[in-house]
Amino acid sequence: MTVWITILAAGLVSFGLRAAPARWAGHHELPSHWQPRLALLGPAAFAALAAPAVVFGHGSDGSALAVIAAIAVAAPVARFTRSTAATLAAGMPVLWLVTALTGT
Repeated sequence: MTVWITILAAGLVSFGLRAAPARWAGHHELPSHWQPRLALLGPAAFAALAAPAVVFGHGSDGSALAVIAAIAVAAPVARFTRSTAATLAAGMPVLWLVTALTGT
């Protein structure tokens, strides 16, 4: 029983730490000079997640190929739509397809 209480407590703390900035931002006006930078936050986060895999690889050529293919498709979508949802909708299927085709 103690293990489940610990898991539940860790989940609640994790959720709280992730939700607190969103709750704070909802009640406070952000400076106007932050607005253009916030529009680029989604594509920047996607690049930050993908860049280490491209630079350092996962140890196999197939997985690096899948990441590079996904970035090649998602980057122009991110550039022209400036939509995180559209970027993920374009890049993730390519990642999954290339991963399935290369067997990695």
